[in-house]
Amino acid sequence: MVLPDKQYREELKMKNKKIILILIISLVGLGLIFGCTSKEPVVASSSDTTGNNSAQTGDQQTVSTQVTTIGSVYPMVKNWDSDPEADGLEFYLSPKDSKDKLVTTGGALTAKLYATSIMGTKLDLIQEWDSVAVTKDNFDYMGAKIRLEYKNDFTPSQSAIGWLEITFKTSDEKEFSTKNETIFLGS
Repeated sequence: MVLPDKQYREELKMKNKKIILILIISLVGLGLIFGCTSKEPVVASSSDTTGNNSAQTGDQQTVSTQVTTIGSVYPMVKNWDSDPEADGLEFYLSPKDSKDKLVTTGGALTAKLYATSIMGTKLDLIQEWDSVAVTKDNFDYMGAKIRLEYKNDFTPSQSAIGWLEITFKTSDEKEFSTKNETIFLGS
C-alpha cells in the first residue's frame, strides 16, 4: 500500500520525534548514572599552610590504590568573593591508573607556587599549602576539585606567571608529583 505524500511525511515526523525523545532520555539517564554533577571542592585556606587542615577528612582508609600517576587539569586563578582581586588557584587533581583511568582515592595534597621569569625559569617560592585533605567525596568525572586560597599578603600583578608543583600522597602512603610550569596568576 502506498501512502499519500502528506500522510507519509506526518508518520516520518512522528518517528523522528520519538527517536529524538529516546535519545534525550538516554543522555539524561547516562548523565545521572555517571555522576556528571559538580562536587564541592577541597578548599585550602591560608590557615592550612601550618599543616592544620580545615578541609573534610572523611574516608581516608588505608586501602591499596591503583594510582600510577597524577595530573592537574586546568589550573587557573579564581575569584571566589565580590572583590576584584584574585583569591587563589583552582584545579582538578586527577590520579590515574596504568590504563589512564581516573582513580578516586583519598589522600593529602601539598602544593608549592613559585614565581616564574619571562623565560620560564622557576624563581622564588610565593605560596605553600601543606596537608590538604582529599576525599573520595571531592571527585567528579574530571578528578578532585582543589582550591588553594592565596595568603592575605599576596596579591599577584596582572601579568604575574607562576610555576605550581603538586605532591599527592594517597591513603596507602604512595606519593606522586606533577607540575604546571605556566600559570597566569593575575585576575
